[in-house]
Amino acid sequence: MATIKRMRKTTLVLTVAVGLVLVWFIFKSAKAFFSPGMMWDIPSFALTTSYVLILLAILVFALILLRSIKTAETPFALKNVKLLKAIALLLVVLEPCSSFIQWVMGQLHPIDLGGGTVIATSGLQLGGVFLATGLVVYCIALVFEYGISLQQQADETL
Repeated sequence: MATIKRMRKTTLVLTVAVGLVLVWFIFKSAKAFFSPGMMWDIPSFALTTSYVLILLAILVFALILLRSIKTAETPFALKNVKLLKAIALLLVVLEPCSSFIQWVMGQLHPIDLGGGTVIATSGLQLGGVFLATGLVVYCIALVFEYGISLQQQADETL
């Protein structure tokens, strides 16, 4: 019983933390979109918006998952497995999406170094961080799936 109380307290703290990150992310994204330096051509806007929407979806799914864990009797629910798999998929998609956006932005908005030297920037290279994180989250989803089967077996035994 103490473990369940500790889990609920922890998920409450994490829900507040992720909620604050979500508010900060929305604020920073809105500020960036309406800043004078924002490139307002259609491809740049569409690509940047898709990237922001993927990140926003990850944060919203994380909040839904934490709320579900806090309110349910057990974290081992099919709904939670689906949320974890959705988060994993979005994280895996985020990596190539980020690389593609950076490549396109470098092609559309090359940097003039002066003296006729123009470079197309590739921006921050993430090196597979989101891809690896997505794969780990997917493995955690599989662990949750296994936990569901173990819980069903335990419930049938009683």
